[in-house]
Amino acid sequence: MKNTLLERKSVSDAHMVYTLLADDISKEVFTNMLDFHVSGGEGGGMFRVKRRFIDRYNTIDNNIARIIYIANGISEHRELQYPPINGSFALCEEIMDFAGRFEGAPIVYGAGAQARNALQILEFSGIGNVGGQKNIRCFWDNDKRKQYHLLCRVEILPPFANDSEDSPVFIATSLYFDEVYKFLLETGMDESRIFPKNFADVPSWIMEDAFRYYDWDQYFDKDLIKFENDGYGEVFLDCGSLDFWTAMNFLKRAPKARKIYSFEADPDNIAVIENSIKKSGFANVELIEAAVYDRNEKLHFVKNTVAGVGGGRLDINGANEVNAVRIDDVVSERVTFIKMDIEGAELAALAGAEEIIKRDKPRLAISVYHKPDDIVDIPLYIHGIVPEYRLYMRHHASFHEETVLYAVI
Repeated sequence: MKNTLLERKSVSDAHMVYTLLADDISKEVFTNMLDFHVSGGEGGGMFRVKRRFIDRYNTIDNNIARIIYIANGISEHRELQYPPINGSFALCEEIMDFAGRFEGAPIVYGAGAQARNALQILEFSGIGNVGGQKNIRCFWDNDKRKQYHLLCRVEILPPFANDSEDSPVFIATSLYFDEVYKFLLETGMDESRIFPKNFADVPSWIMEDAFRYYDWDQYFDKDLIKFENDGYGEVFLDCGSLDFWTAMNFLKRAPKARKIYSFEADPDNIAVIENSIKKSGFANVELIEAAVYDRNEKLHFVKNTVAGVGGGRLDINGANEVNAVRIDDVVSERVTFIKMDIEGAELAALAGAEEIIKRDKPRLAISVYHKPDDIVDIPLYIHGIVPEYRLYMRHHASFHEETVLYAVI
């Protein structure tokens, strides 16, 4: 189905965004994302290229990404050759070696926010594929709300359901690796079946320099987001907190931060966030149980079927109601950094934070992949209210999601 992005947006708007982006990587990411949307998700784009192992020698296939350039009102295509990358995937080979000891399909323990990462890493390692369409036995998770649902076409079951002694077990949880590992051993699992590293950390191990056009420091691109003096005095707004994982990553980079505001609309995630805050040991967190938007009122909300995975969103047809707030009305102090990943409500939330953005000029890390128009509308909006911002675009996944717009002074 053809997407009508360019029918709604003038080529001049797209060209304006292209010229505002501050480096070549950003322009490549933007044109790939534009290509993806214009083609209705069928474009070549770097996001739809399957990157996989060919053999045991840490090489991947050369991949062709179709890039669409918007210039002078003309769309033209060229091919970009991705070179083989040697030596970047030693860990994937380790995963392959580990899984190769077993006859059965792998089991992934953890059906939370890191589950999709686990499936991606298994794909990179030549085991299964993104979407879990084959070669994944099941997910295990203790959360009864998730059990017996499907995640990426794979069933979520209680621990030890549908088990096989011939299946390796991979743990994918950003917060509870040690607890899960201990639980599996105490309940009788042979330690030789458990992969000894946390899949939630895998991207930082193997992907940092693997591809030129995306990295895994999502919201904290190391070349764009820098903290001095261990982040002393930083005030971070985490909009779409989910499980507090992003805030925990922020604290790794800014341990001397002054305060974190954690905004989360889905009531099912609040207990998880509260527990994560306790584990973080950071005292000055204000948890606000609300969506961020351009007005203060109750709005309809659609929950994800599987709690704790993310994807809940504001939707007029939603069966649930949540509170929505303007950031300008609930935060009065100076803000240094705003992150937003809120399932398509980013533009409205930015409008609700316009006074703070104009006044404080905080670093911004804003997701721009939920709606096709966002890759044009959000950069233009931010440039319109603070022209001094330098705008960058980075992609943080091997598929079409997780594109982030960075705005820095």
